[in-house]
Amino acid sequence: MKSEYDAIVVGAGHNGLVSAAYLARAGLTVAVFEKRPIVGGAAITEEIWKGFKISRLSYAYSLFDPQIVRDLQLEKHGLRVVSTDPDLFVPFPERKHIFIWEDAKKTAQGFEKFSSKDAKSYPKYLEFWKGISELLGPMMLSPPPSLEDFTSVFASPETLEGLKVLMFSSVSDLLDEYFESDYVKAAICPRGLIGTMVGPKSPGSAYVLGHHVIGGSSGETGIWGYLKGGMGALSDAIAKSAESFGAEIARNAGVSSIDTQDGEVSGIELSDGTTVRAKIVVSNADPKQTFLRLVGRDKLDQNFVKGIEKIKDQGCVVKLNAALEELPDYKALPGKDLGLQHKGITSIGPSMDYCEKAFDDAKYGKPSEHPFLRIVYHSANDPDLAPSGKHTMSIFAQYFPYNLKEGNWDERKEEVGDSIIDTLSEYAPNIKRAVMQREVLTPFDMEREFSLPKGNIFHMEITPDQMFFFRPAAGWAQYRMPIKGLYLCGSGTHPGGGVTGAPGYNAAQAVLADAKRDRDLDNSQ
Repeated sequence: MKSEYDAIVVGAGHNGLVSAAYLARAGLTVAVFEKRPIVGGAAITEEIWKGFKISRLSYAYSLFDPQIVRDLQLEKHGLRVVSTDPDLFVPFPERKHIFIWEDAKKTAQGFEKFSSKDAKSYPKYLEFWKGISELLGPMMLSPPPSLEDFTSVFASPETLEGLKVLMFSSVSDLLDEYFESDYVKAAICPRGLIGTMVGPKSPGSAYVLGHHVIGGSSGETGIWGYLKGGMGALSDAIAKSAESFGAEIARNAGVSSIDTQDGEVSGIELSDGTTVRAKIVVSNADPKQTFLRLVGRDKLDQNFVKGIEKIKDQGCVVKLNAALEELPDYKALPGKDLGLQHKGITSIGPSMDYCEKAFDDAKYGKPSEHPFLRIVYHSANDPDLAPSGKHTMSIFAQYFPYNLKEGNWDERKEEVGDSIIDTLSEYAPNIKRAVMQREVLTPFDMEREFSLPKGNIFHMEITPDQMFFFRPAAGWAQYRMPIKGLYLCGSGTHPGGGVTGAPGYNAAQAVLADAKRDRDLDNSQ
């Protein structure tokens, strides 16, 4: 590595890599510094047990923008998407089940056994989100609009009603409007809760649902896919693209500070004391870590510091990864051989009230006694991820607050792991004996190992009060930060969390626009 570059990227999460690739593609000399031995941040694949390759944190290729795939030639660098159908399997204690398919008509037919009204309402529900997607989709690969421009998009009475739902309604309010069956509502509800400290009845949770259904890797709103090689295959492809354009990536190279001089960025200092200079620093770290630790409060306006300190970033997820001897044998759809029930996401959460009660526990600092689960068996779609005849299991479980009322996470993690497996065993009794190895990642582990603040997988909540022009703080939503030459590119910027690549793309465009402006200014003098 050299001692000076045009631009430095702090952190090789997928957004940092996207920024680095676009900057190098434009001709800048770029270096990325990553504290871990592998790139990807939360989008990683690691062989933590011999022969089992695990997507340790993020688990689905859902919202990543196709334009970035084309621009960075990610397929040339190994990206392979596997679409799954069905998308979702929801078993219930009464041995009933629901599938959500790519084909909306097929899904509606499945709803018929629960409610003919809901079968007829499902296309209307999808049409609602299609309308929202058409309005908000163009905002994803662009800086967030001003408040005035944002509201002007919702000009008609119909779209204004959509805005009201999106900004102020709860998941419960929205689903009650369209559906009557508790089973149908239970199937859809959890996507409005993922990674966010809200319950189904929390105002604003309808936006969280919208955040997760607006995009779809298959081109269908709300339909998710998986990657050959696990989630790390995406990060590896972006890293190869960045390097093909000339970017350099340093692993095992943690950043201890972002250096400034006279209100401008001057470079970084690494954990080993090495100094690297650059007039542009792009931080993939979360806003609090970037400003309160790496830059330092004393170098920032105190009103700005207060805005950063107020960010809501309470983590609420435990990730359980496992190596399986056999696939789960669901009481609702029996069979240990690979079947439709193992292909997509399995959702364990039999009612909205169940999810609300799980949230109630966490509000008071307790791990959910009965958590809701989102489960993926990646090896069902990519057999190369596990030894022959064996499988991988990935569980996102909620709610588990970072701050516990009793004990600490190092003391309680295995207890919580047992609770998660116990919950799944109520639906698939063979799962306890099927688990060969397991890993429990608590919110504290996610902060300690992966630098996710308080274990928040989105860097900060994705509720309406922290989105668009409010992200990361009011007045600072354009990726450019108070120190000249310092930019944010992570999930703490618009359009928010998830594996989208959009924050990295948008930040790179801001850097390049500023560089062009400075060149034009120099040439005019």
